[in-house]
Amino acid sequence: MGAKKLKKYGILTSILSLMVFFLVFLPKVAADQTVNSMNINVALDEQGTATFTENWSVTADEGSEIYKTIKLVGPQQLSDYQVSMDGQTFKRVNTWDTDADRQQKAYRYGQNGDELNWGITKYGTHHYTIKYKIANFVEQTKTKQMIAWQFLNKDVEIAPDHIKVTVSDPSHPLSVDNGYGIWAFGFEGKTAFKNGQATMRSTTATTEDDYVKMIVQIPKNTYQTAYKTTRSFDSYMKEAFKGSDYDYHDYKNGETIGNDKGVRIAYIVIAIIGIGFFGIIFCFFNSYRTYRKYYPKMTTLQKQTKQEYYREIPTKSIYNTYVFFNALLPATSVLDNFLTVALLQLLKDGQIVMQDEPRKHGKDRAQFVLTDKALADDAPAPIKKFYQIMTEAATDGVVTQKALAKYLNGDSKRHRQLTKAYTRYSREYGESHNLIYAKKTKRTKTGDRKRDRANKMASWLVDFQMKPAGEEVEKNLARLKNYLQEFTLLDERTPQEVGLWDELMIAAAAFGILEEVADQLEQVYPNYRQDSVYYYGSLHPFVSVSHFSSTVATQTRSSGGGGSTSSGGGGSFGGGSGGGGFR
Repeated sequence: MGAKKLKKYGILTSILSLMVFFLVFLPKVAADQTVNSMNINVALDEQGTATFTENWSVTADEGSEIYKTIKLVGPQQLSDYQVSMDGQTFKRVNTWDTDADRQQKAYRYGQNGDELNWGITKYGTHHYTIKYKIANFVEQTKTKQMIAWQFLNKDVEIAPDHIKVTVSDPSHPLSVDNGYGIWAFGFEGKTAFKNGQATMRSTTATTEDDYVKMIVQIPKNTYQTAYKTTRSFDSYMKEAFKGSDYDYHDYKNGETIGNDKGVRIAYIVIAIIGIGFFGIIFCFFNSYRTYRKYYPKMTTLQKQTKQEYYREIPTKSIYNTYVFFNALLPATSVLDNFLTVALLQLLKDGQIVMQDEPRKHGKDRAQFVLTDKALADDAPAPIKKFYQIMTEAATDGVVTQKALAKYLNGDSKRHRQLTKAYTRYSREYGESHNLIYAKKTKRTKTGDRKRDRANKMASWLVDFQMKPAGEEVEKNLARLKNYLQEFTLLDERTPQEVGLWDELMIAAAAFGILEEVADQLEQVYPNYRQDSVYYYGSLHPFVSVSHFSSTVATQTRSSGGGGSTSSGGGGSFGGGSGGGGFR
């Protein structure tokens, strides 16, 4: 055999040896049990029975079974339980042996007490479909009907990266106009009514510290359920709202606010074509880490720029930075912060004035009165859009918290249009100043493959791809936040220029630290109250504007019309199917 042939055989042998090594040993080294996604459809019938269809994407490289626990309450009963994997139906076992091995559990399912159990069957990533019915799923309270169900418990191994729950009934379209409401607790996500269905979905990967609970308000006597209690629906909601981000008094005093609002649906579709098993494994474990290297959170950037300061808005206008804030801060807080920004801007420029809202009971709170002063022709587009919303929400030239919240959510287009105005304005600035790539750019070629992968993921997660100059803007935003939080500690004279600080207070609002900065500023600039355009009347401007903005957002969520979920609360009532794990 010639030297060339020997060399070829040697190369082939090496490649085959490496493949055998990875195929045999990699799963043992990187053993994993992960629920990648969980899509749960709950279909209701006239008797209030729920048919659950759960589609799970699971990656497992060890163990023999997956199980989930069911907690039934009142007269609820489970039936018609079945399981399939990748389209192949499993066979039911009358007595489930949790100690059996993987081969014995393969293509089998059963029940073990309050557990639903099924065999992992094959290692790797597979799609399991779990179906079952729960009779009397809907509860008839003293006043209304409701669904109270926990789809995921704390501290369980089956916490998915993404979860979505859809409740539907073709005979009874679910919507605010039809008297329905929806609230969700225990995780970061969104709720909505759309196309006659109630939906709840996560916007970040759930962890073992999260839980997922849904409450749905249903008009009285909609379903012929046998599950009846003597408690009122409001008493349940009062319990559920304790420890939550929702406000019970806003729920009680405000009208149910229409939702069906357009929210940008951030589904991440990863299509990896033409690469092998090892490329998939590599991408799975490294893509998000790579993304966060080039698109860090604000907290990470502040650590990286510790004791570094920037004393002005890096893009000259805070409205030019909106897309960057979307990448740096939690998505649910950015628009709320920029609501405060817009109110301060209109106060500063004189289009609105603040006054006490006349109230018979409760603490004083602000309302805004429109003035005759017109917006400047060159006012930023987001401010023009927000001013239009204020004028349309006003009654006799006055805008209250309740009126603005109701208006923003009374039509699906209004919230979406405001978000688009902020996004479009900052995107146009970023593209024209070489901070971000043009929206039509599908793939960047920077010469750094990791950066290109991060940019690709960023286009899915935050809808823009950043250039090096954009990274510097983000760092300067972090340095500006450092300054706003630490200027009283610096060994330098704090400038006492009212125009400068009036503008910096708008930046503080964008970061969500307005009241914190206002308190510090009074220590080093005692005359700011007298000099600033914001101070007049008896109300503290920054406390009042912050409270107004947060209350508008809270009323939007508390109404049950849809919106953001609550990180806590939910109460201890209701059934659930949220426990479980791997064996």
